[in-house]
Amino acid sequence: MSPEEKKEKARESARASYNANKERYLERGRAWRAANKEKVKANNAAYHAANRERENARSRAWKEENRDAINARRRADYAANIKRERASMRERKKLRYWRNPQKYRALARLERAMPGEKEKGAARGKAWAERNRERVKATRAAWYAQNGDHVSQKAKAAYRRDPQRYRNINRRNYFLNRPRYAVTQRAWAVRNAARVAATQKRWRLRNPGVVRARANEARTLRLKRRVAWANAAAIVSFHREAQWLTESTGRLHVVDHIIPLKGRTVSGLDVANNLRVVEASANAHKTNKWESPGWERPCASSGDVPLASGDAPPSQLALF
Repeated sequence: MSPEEKKEKARESARASYNANKERYLERGRAWRAANKEKVKANNAAYHAANRERENARSRAWKEENRDAINARRRADYAANIKRERASMRERKKLRYWRNPQKYRALARLERAMPGEKEKGAARGKAWAERNRERVKATRAAWYAQNGDHVSQKAKAAYRRDPQRYRNINRRNYFLNRPRYAVTQRAWAVRNAARVAATQKRWRLRNPGVVRARANEARTLRLKRRVAWANAAAIVSFHREAQWLTESTGRLHVVDHIIPLKGRTVSGLDVANNLRVVEASANAHKTNKWESPGWERPCASSGDVPLASGDAPPSQLALF
């Protein structure tokens, strides 16, 4: 028997013994490696140093053959642990940054200086904020809760330095966003009704002349809007009905002009066709806007008052 045949026979015998006693061999190998850690490490390092090129080539070949499986496993692991992966990525980036902050600051300046990069960055930031609207709101609210006093003091100091500038800014913003401001102001007034009433009372006490002038103006305007052919009895009935509803419901009711006597775009007359009884809060909310297109007057709870034959037709109730 040749030496090669003897070697092959010995290998076969060793394989058969290993397969027959696999657990015993594995346990003995683990025990030996645990007892000779330094020797195992030195042997591995020497082997890798002697066969680095071959091992690298074999590793690259295996990765090329199994690239799709590797990528799929990585994607699955990232999706299953996305918070952990993102936190790990942030920590790695922070570590790289603090090793050489000047390098990354210079790179950021160069990137921002590239043509069109500023617009791209703004678009990316806007898109991210849209996708994470609730997160942005929560972050801003938390930051303001911690720094609200500082922000208020800073804003007050800036206002004291140049009050006229900020008055002009506020006035411009108000006229550019009047509908939004109106909604916000109404909501605030509803939440702070007692404060609004107290503020209005203080203003009336401090400005009695202005109050009397406005009352005289309203009285004069009402007289100008009265016509000789108006049905006085029907008008009086509306005021009686408002008083009766106030006493019976406990809520203040007033007589409202459907088309205001001094509207922004259209003004009406003080005649029965142009009157209705509403709650005082609804009338204050309406102000001098025309909220009721058409001429159908809502019937009050005490019954509708028929139009007198002397009242003007609808076409004569508005003065443009």
